[in-house]
Amino acid sequence: LPLPATPLQTNKLVFYTHEYLDQSVRIAALAVQPKKALLYNPESRVIIQVAESVISRDDFINQVAWQSIRKDTVVLLIFILLLTAGIIFALKPLKELSRKIRNRSFDNLQPIDETELPKEIRPLVQAINLHMERYINKNISQQQFLDDASHQLRTPLSVLNMQVDYAKSIAKTEEMKEVLNALQQRLDYTIQLTNQLLSLAKVRDAADMLSLTVADSKIELCAIVNDVVNSLLPTTRKKRMDYGQELPDHPVFINGIEWLIKEALSNILSNAIKYCPPRSRITVSVIEENNQVILQVEDNGPGMSQEDIARAGKRFRRGKAGKAQNGTGLGLAIVQSVAEINKAKLEIISKTHETGLLVRLVFPENINVYPNKSRFSSN
Repeated sequence: LPLPATPLQTNKLVFYTHEYLDQSVRIAALAVQPKKALLYNPESRVIIQVAESVISRDDFINQVAWQSIRKDTVVLLIFILLLTAGIIFALKPLKELSRKIRNRSFDNLQPIDETELPKEIRPLVQAINLHMERYINKNISQQQFLDDASHQLRTPLSVLNMQVDYAKSIAKTEEMKEVLNALQQRLDYTIQLTNQLLSLAKVRDAADMLSLTVADSKIELCAIVNDVVNSLLPTTRKKRMDYGQELPDHPVFINGIEWLIKEALSNILSNAIKYCPPRSRITVSVIEENNQVILQVEDNGPGMSQEDIARAGKRFRRGKAGKAQNGTGLGLAIVQSVAEINKAKLEIISKTHETGLLVRLVFPENINVYPNKSRFSSN
């Protein structure tokens, strides 16, 4: 084998590349001093050389490198899998909490149960519960304000209404009577608007609290219908209407808030009585079908166009057919809010073969097991 270009030093390993038999080889050379002189020459040395072709050496280096890469890749993948599994396991309670909150209804403000949650996320849940408690307390304060405002507004209006009635009774000239009649009409409109605004505000501000109790509030619907129908009977008699109710001959129970259902039915019937001409027909029905309970008001009045039906439930929105009458445009907005709180659906259907309208509140999960027999009572 060829020697390096520079002389070898004793006991010092030298690496170098050289050509040997037309191949490039990598050579390691070491010169050592033997303990016994060779050929009786005390300065003689032994040169040890080891050679390997550069191609073979590069193949070996590549093989070792790829083995190391494969080994490190496997270790890295195992580490990533273990890290991912650890993160998933650690975040599982948080994801479960997120799922429960996401699946809650918009008006569910019950405190989040933190007993089974990891201690690391309990401060977050406690902060959320504190925020919801503050929101509920704020709603209670607003509700109290509305109750106070209702009393402060309605009482002076009622007194003013009585004073106008008295003034009409003692008015001596026709001009004065006309002025008082106009004042009476505007006052009636103001009273109606005030009552409906307060009702709408009361319903919407109490929505969060009331929605929590709907599932636990079981009410008998037929009794509610009978009370509301009878309360509006004098108004219908003035217009000589065919006014009645069609109810099953057994109690019908639903989950809901009683005073809200009464408020909604009163608004639906008041609209029907107001906009239907004299001698019209208005029928209130309670229907059980397809595991649902339907509270329906049917009339043969002017009805509503599809455009008006599509926009029904918006505040101060009045249909074209009802603009000739005094109204506030809040009745169906109140009904829509009541339906949302009681997990019901408001349906407004215009009759196709005759004039008139069907207004329905559809309640889910009919929990009655009585036979579906009906009776009709007319007042």
